[in-house]
Amino acid sequence: MYAAMPTLPVSDLRNKQAETIAQLDKSPLLLTRDGRGAGVLVHPDQWNQIMQEMARLQRMIRADQILAEMKAGNYLTQEEFDKSLAGE
Repeated sequence: MYAAMPTLPVSDLRNKQAETIAQLDKSPLLLTRDGRGAGVLVHPDQWNQIMQEMARLQRMIRADQILAEMKAGNYLTQEEFDKSLAGE
């Protein structure tokens, strides 16, 4: 995604709020403290996309697990499959 993202020392955050928020429209921003990563700021829209993609991937992984169980002879009803896929 972003091999090298822009960085900003945490100490500069107070004085550069407007520029920092504007930067988030372009890419995430790595906050540093003492030259080391301290956190990442991400635009809320991008965060929501990331969370949706993680949920989609988790459902795919669970579907693969269910299919493997079914191949082993552990069959589910459609209702059981749906509930298991939803994480219930």
